[in-house]
Amino acid sequence: MREHSAGRIDELTYKAAEAEIDIASKALEEESPESKSAFVLALKRLHGLIGDVAELAVKVATFITAAQGIS
Repeated sequence: MREHSAGRIDELTYKAAEAEIDIASKALEEESPESKSAFVLALKRLHGLIGDVAELAVKVATFITAAQGIS
């Protein structure tokens, strides 16, 4: 939200990023192998969307790495 307000993320990208965050959040609520995959996939799509904003991209990449390390 902060990056959108600062003009570093356009409206369409912001809306798409919100959707991916919602998908990831819902996947976290479930406890299944499919939900882990859904979580990681949503984070990868989010990473692609916000890749131009280095600070956010690094944070999302960290979450992806951590999620992939969890059995």
